[in-house]
Amino acid sequence: MGGRIENLKPWQPGQSGNPGGRAKSKPITDAIKERLARIQPDDPRTDAQRLADVLVDGALDGDIQFIKELLNRVEGKVAEVIVSELTPEQQGEMGLQILRERRANRGNP
Repeated sequence: MGGRIENLKPWQPGQSGNPGGRAKSKPITDAIKERLARIQPDDPRTDAQRLADVLVDGALDGDIQFIKELLNRVEGKVAEVIVSELTPEQQGEMGLQILRERRANRGNP
């Protein structure tokens, strides 16, 4: 198997192995956006507008799930804060212990 020695050289610092980056195509997202932009013959609103109306109406009716979703969309999800009384060293040791147990249990249901 012959090859060129140039292909074995590592990338230079600051040089990307994929200068174009990840492909920009997102077929499912694109299909959803296309569907939400659609307008039904019996309603002048887009499907996205109709969906937004359902969400807002559900929240105004007092449904907590609609309220949560609406607030998450408008305000952004609230960050979850985790408080630990362990020192960073103890946390690290606990993490290593969990990884060792997972490795030991691989393949066991």
